[in-house]
Amino acid sequence: MDAKDDTMNFEKVVAQNVAGDVKLEDGQAYRMGEGLFVIDQEDLTAPEGRARNQRIVVTSRDLEAMQGCNCLTMELEDGTAENMGDGIWIVLQHDETVGAVQNVVLNDNDRALLLAVA
Repeated sequence: MDAKDDTMNFEKVVAQNVAGDVKLEDGQAYRMGEGLFVIDQEDLTAPEGRARNQRIVVTSRDLEAMQGCNCLTMELEDGTAENMGDGIWIVLQHDETVGAVQNVVLNDNDRALLLAVA
């Protein structure tokens, strides 16, 4: 597959996701408008009997900042992102409704897709 095929595939995925919710490599993002997304992922490491859903809110400004950052951690509008290397970030936020920290994992493809449909 060459660069043109990659571009065409990405454009196809963007077109499928512009009209509705966005399917990520792991989980789902819900467009809330004005560059705001709710990201929902299942936490497979959660102990038996505990809630397995992890949900955070991220803005397109946060996603853009992560794209160009070579730092280890960064403050977001609400929460913190930790750079795990190879384009993978863990986003952590305190959820007042459950009284615990929620976290999701985003990779380069997820961020690029969310920014394209923002």
